[in-house]
Amino acid sequence: GGREPLRYDTPLRAATEALLASGHSAVLVAGPTGVEAEAEGPMAAGLFTENDAVRAYFEGAPRGAQRDAVGAWLGGGLARAPAAALKRLTVKASASLAEVAELMVANVLAGDLACHHVLVQGEGGGHLGVLSAMDLARLLCRPGVWTNVLPHNVKESGDPYAPRAGDEELTVDAAMKPCEAVFTAAPDASIKDALKLLLLSQQNGMLVVDGRGVRGIVTARVLARAFADGVSSSGPVATLARAAGARVVAQNEPLLHAAALMTELGREHLVVVRPGSGVIVGMLSSLDVVLCTGVRAPLPRPVPLAAGPAVGTLLAERPPATAPTCRADAMLGAAAELLLSSGRTAAVVREEDGKPLDLLCEEDIMHALVDGWPRDTTVRRWLLAQESHWTGRPTHLLIRPSAPLTEAAARLLGAGGPPGRGPCHHLVVQGSGEDGKEEWLGVFSALDVARALCRLGSELDVSRTGADQTTVASVMKRVVPHCKPESLLVQVMHVLLSSGQHCALVDDGSSDGGLLGVVTPRCAVRAFAEGASRSTRVAARLAVQPSTSAAPRRIAASARLLEAARLMAEQDLHHLVVFAGPGDAGEAAEEPGGGPLGVVSSLDLARGVASLACRVPFVSLKWLWQYRGQRSCMLQGAGSAGGA
Repeated sequence: GGREPLRYDTPLRAATEALLASGHSAVLVAGPTGVEAEAEGPMAAGLFTENDAVRAYFEGAPRGAQRDAVGAWLGGGLARAPAAALKRLTVKASASLAEVAELMVANVLAGDLACHHVLVQGEGGGHLGVLSAMDLARLLCRPGVWTNVLPHNVKESGDPYAPRAGDEELTVDAAMKPCEAVFTAAPDASIKDALKLLLLSQQNGMLVVDGRGVRGIVTARVLARAFADGVSSSGPVATLARAAGARVVAQNEPLLHAAALMTELGREHLVVVRPGSGVIVGMLSSLDVVLCTGVRAPLPRPVPLAAGPAVGTLLAERPPATAPTCRADAMLGAAAELLLSSGRTAAVVREEDGKPLDLLCEEDIMHALVDGWPRDTTVRRWLLAQESHWTGRPTHLLIRPSAPLTEAAARLLGAGGPPGRGPCHHLVVQGSGEDGKEEWLGVFSALDVARALCRLGSELDVSRTGADQTTVASVMKRVVPHCKPESLLVQVMHVLLSSGQHCALVDDGSSDGGLLGVVTPRCAVRAFAEGASRSTRVAARLAVQPSTSAAPRRIAASARLLEAARLMAEQDLHHLVVFAGPGDAGEAAEEPGGGPLGVVSSLDLARGVASLACRVPFVSLKWLWQYRGQRSCMLQGAGSAGGA
């Protein structure tokens, strides 16, 4: 549409009202007053779309507050078409419909910005208006246009996403999303759940179904209307469902007829039924129609998900950004003192000329304590001795500061250490220094993953990890080492190293499974730094080391992973002890005496964060089962029609 742009300071609610009143699905937002682009007049701040209203609804953005004006929304990192993306969304007024369709398809494939709209630019550089997929469907209904953009003489191919068209007229069946590709929700599901579902799947419509069939359809426009009206997102989605009514088209109808029906009704979504029966077999959107024009590109099924903040950004936000450093000729005892005083779990070992040699981690101190190495052993000698045991293994893993959080988490999980060393808990961040030369910039640990999870930019980003739904009980370690207060610290450390774990629970010896505290690698670091005797008992460590107390480490089995991440980040803890919380059911309630159920570590959280880069989070099989049914969770063998 060519309506006047919205003002930059228009409140979100008013912007949504204006969008709905216009009858369009997107509107241009003018830049701040006085800011102009070179030779193009006033600068545009971006496009405000129905999807932005849906996202604001989900994120709980206040309606009407000046600080939440549409301009601030476009600059806040959550918008689908901010100013920085307009270049990729812009077409000349002289562009052909095929070129417009190609751009929309390219944006669908990219998956990182608005794909239902393009911005039309005049010959003088000014913006003439916004063209949507619905507008394109209207244009296709004009005489002579449809036949010029149809894919003629396209034969069936092995590509399941290729437009299915023969020499004859294209039908709805060739363009629609079949039922198994359409997301659904139960009538009693919350509006919040529906918002989350559409945002995660990047769809604009869903069906509300129960045991008797389809109750209605919910679209982005309906949700935008609810946002503008101030409807609470905690209510049932059934209250927003609209009956299919006239927006029904038969599966064998010509696609041109469907486009004409969309134009007549002013609806971007139609419900597709089996001819003569009324049984719903799928949905058709205006974008589906666009994808079946002359543009030959596969319809993408995977939805690109967020990769999280960059490793370098995370390091810069944690003071000090650089890891502690020790000289290669320093004594192991002094290195342990350095780890203790810095509060870090790893230090960079450097040669006299400043060249990095390796990392010295808490686990190294554990080995030194268990194997009886003297405190005055040089760090260089220790590192050389370890290399002789595990030849051919890189002593550290490098990652670039530009690498996303998901890549760092995946490397932590996929980098198995040598025999007796367990998983990798640290990565070296390597990049260009101030002089342009490559150097070690810092150390990224598993605890940094928990910190990063706490600072994900929005509620939707957290939802993509599953951290808002996944419980601690589903990822915790249920089998963990136990010890008694009278156990030798050296013996407990040996058990931890042998089991590949970093936390042992100290039992109080009572029949109800009481817990006195925990033993972690930090206990070994403090004991070695203080020169404690090898006959030191666990009880002595608990008495002088407050951080071993179980009290600040307690978390309920029913708590969400995000809560665990926050507790780890706030308390600077790598391990939490899991107990049954009030009302916990299932396995949590079966533990007699109320003792600990297990341990959850920062590395366990990394498994969830690593899944950000996947099509679905690591907990999504249950999510898919709920919204798409049992068949969506089955693996298809090559050339097999069945699931296993």
